[in-house]
Amino acid sequence: MPTNQFDTLRNIAMGNPIAQHERADIYGQKFIDKSEKWLADNQNLSPEVKLEDWMVNNRNWSFTPNNKQYYWDKVEELTPGPNEAARQSILGGVKEKLDSFTTMEDKETYYRDKAHTFPEYVHKDLEEYFYNLKGMIDRESIDKNRMNQIGAFDIMLANSTLQPNPDVSLESHTRSFVKAFDMGHENISTDDNGMVSVTVDGILTPVETLEDPTISIEEEFISQNDLLSRARESMRPRLEAERENVKQARKAADKALMNRVETDSVPDEFKANVIINGVTDAADPVYSTQAVIEKLVRTKIENGGFQKYGEATRYCYSLYRDIVNKLERRISDGASS
Repeated sequence: MPTNQFDTLRNIAMGNPIAQHERADIYGQKFIDKSEKWLADNQNLSPEVKLEDWMVNNRNWSFTPNNKQYYWDKVEELTPGPNEAARQSILGGVKEKLDSFTTMEDKETYYRDKAHTFPEYVHKDLEEYFYNLKGMIDRESIDKNRMNQIGAFDIMLANSTLQPNPDVSLESHTRSFVKAFDMGHENISTDDNGMVSVTVDGILTPVETLEDPTISIEEEFISQNDLLSRARESMRPRLEAERENVKQARKAADKALMNRVETDSVPDEFKANVIINGVTDAADPVYSTQAVIEKLVRTKIENGGFQKYGEATRYCYSLYRDIVNKLERRISDGASS
């Protein structure tokens, strides 16, 4: 193969790594995409007006587990001044809203309805406010309840057999587990699709398909402030293990397909993609690409696949060009997504 063709392939394969995207909820991602487009179109706005205009553009934001952190990170980023000032402003707004209600019931309703939208530092900072809000309850009693809840939750985490779906986000798995606990289920597992599930009427049912439980403000606080972080840290290594299993299975499948390419057992229209996938983790992808194509061409020659030398040359060139074109499309798609 001519040196300049290998240089082109090397530049594409090594100079622009293909972006890897974790599958998150499609609905929540739409709000992020809308925000990013607005920011790109309005990047020249002054800091003094950009936040206000961004808030107006995103006034109908619907919070999901996978876009909540993005929203509050963006608020901090767009707020003039240090991030801590932005956080204090956000926290102050929540407290001001809580203080505007005159009855305990209204305060509880607001907290319960909005808790899932608050950044985690708001939950932590509201701890004292929460105790004051529930002033009729002895603090020692609340602490004891928290410790009991955490203890029971830790036991359930330790005893659970979970094989989470590697294509679903950590946050989604985490919130499903805490939701199952809040619903009072003692046996939490994953179904055949790797979704956190509980048994309902004798049927293993994904928690995400069930209605949210009605719980007290105290229980909501414990879930948000204490349980989510514990579930997340327990779920993380399990999810990473499942993703590693998928990665190794993919490598094995890619290697098997590469062997089939070398023996000319893969249709020509699929060979380029098989080669690209097969050399992704190679120490030298360009060298590995050259080696597999050379073995393929030798196989075709031995099987009488070419009548003339020029046919073999044209075949090699066509395959290299197909690889380069597909790499360029992958890179372009990754950059635009």
